[in-house]
Amino acid sequence: MAWVAAAISVLLWFTPAVVADDMRAVPAVAAEIRTIIEETPGAILGQPVAAHDLRRLYAAFAYTPLWHLDAAREEGAQVVVEALLAAAKHGIDVTDLHLDALQPRPWTPRSVAERDLLASDSFLRYAGKLRRGSKSDDVREGSADRFDPIDALIDALRAGTIARLVASLPPQDVEYRQMVDAHRRHRLFADEGGWPVVPGTTELKLTPGDPRLPTLRERLRVEGDLEAEESADAATALSVAVRRFQQRHGLEPDGRVGPLTLRELAVTTDQRSRQIAVNLERWRWLPRRRGDTYVTVNVAAAALTLTRDGLAGPSRRVIVGDVRHPTPTFAARIAAVTVNPPWNVPATIATREILPRLKRNPQYLAANDIVILGRPDDPFGLAVDWRGLSARSFSFRLQQRPGHRNALGAIKFEMPNRFDVYLHDTPDKRLFARPQRALSHGCIRVDRPIELAAALLGDAAWSIEALETAVAQAETRRIELLRPVPVYLVYLTAFVDDRGRINFRRDIYDRDAGVERALGLELRPGSRKGADGIPGGCPEPTPLAEGAEIRGQPPGR
Repeated sequence: MAWVAAAISVLLWFTPAVVADDMRAVPAVAAEIRTIIEETPGAILGQPVAAHDLRRLYAAFAYTPLWHLDAAREEGAQVVVEALLAAAKHGIDVTDLHLDALQPRPWTPRSVAERDLLASDSFLRYAGKLRRGSKSDDVREGSADRFDPIDALIDALRAGTIARLVASLPPQDVEYRQMVDAHRRHRLFADEGGWPVVPGTTELKLTPGDPRLPTLRERLRVEGDLEAEESADAATALSVAVRRFQQRHGLEPDGRVGPLTLRELAVTTDQRSRQIAVNLERWRWLPRRRGDTYVTVNVAAAALTLTRDGLAGPSRRVIVGDVRHPTPTFAARIAAVTVNPPWNVPATIATREILPRLKRNPQYLAANDIVILGRPDDPFGLAVDWRGLSARSFSFRLQQRPGHRNALGAIKFEMPNRFDVYLHDTPDKRLFARPQRALSHGCIRVDRPIELAAALLGDAAWSIEALETAVAQAETRRIELLRPVPVYLVYLTAFVDDRGRINFRRDIYDRDAGVERALGLELRPGSRKGADGIPGGCPEPTPLAEGAEIRGQPPGR
């Protein structure tokens, strides 16, 4: 790449052998720096710069050069340039880092000033990309760290800790580093021509005769799903490899190469590389310090993980919002567990879904244990003329009482947020067996919620057995956590599993395209802006029923 050659020359340019070391040059360079900032604020050598940021940065040092004419700062410059050289491995856009403009020129106070300013602007852009991320359409409510690259650079220059600052910019998580490695491998694959794409949409039989078999074997071998000499039975080894591939792509691991598996096999190396870059960006949106204990919900994978004392537990399946009601991404805190919660039916569901059913069957509310609040004489609306009502004239407030029919199941995890989205149980456990689980109105239905509740409560008095007893007693109880637990709803369509394998998931809400645009990546053919629906099936905040217990004694104690 052209920018690589330019960057190499930049690295050479910053060596003391070619930079004047006469400290008498500092005032002349400082004067040029101030003149450039004041007279040509928008661009330097044709490169756009953030003049306001540069003015604030250089004013803190009386406009003296930050990267030249001082041995310690020249060492810092070397560290910065090496970071800029390696910036592409993070999947960020490097075209605005001025690497072409930072090439050797005849030494004058003006040329030193220009390149010093460009080097600073490059670093501020690089630091911002790694710590704050790019602007996109994704919702990141409450999940971003506060970081000012100017303040950070000023402090590092004064303390002589540039190397430490540079090292701290990307996420320090092992998973992020593994994703960076995966991105590098996929870029190498792409540069070498990419892996073979398995053609066709009709099922590929794993028996001799299908001309696509050699291509399939090579494709699975390149990605590491098919290991050499794994089995004496070639057909068996191939079937095992197909299952590995399917598991990594969120498909039913049945070992059959049908249309869905072929769809994933048709994705090119370059597309996967960009998908990883998009999700490296999403990693950078997460707070650097998430605590030792927290919950992560990967909406794209429909999976939940509880990290306790810094160790991630096994992943459990969840059900997330469908395309019309996408689950948003945000950060919140689980403050309490409600046992046997009632469900306050949202007005949208009441008018759009329940009212049409009532017009067909006036006993629908009674059959589903849904009552009309404030109507004690006719709680199930048997005397209401439902056929004469419209969505606009519907004024009833509906609540489904706790029980085996309740849409929230037996457990609700209270996590206040502006979307009114939360985690809860469900009476329909069969849906967890599906590989594709974007089925809800926006909230997250959790598999084995009592186990999760006991783990979050962390209280011997509220063991799994105690919670099961509380559920059986059919009383609504709110049990506050001793300490609220952070929960992060993320949307990772590429991630590394607990075995260190790169996984991919379908972009169910078509959100990747917006991040690709923000990163300056070429859009995938057919990409749309992304799902812009809102959660529509999460109930309003549920008030405690009269007599409900606030961190009361466990049942039977």
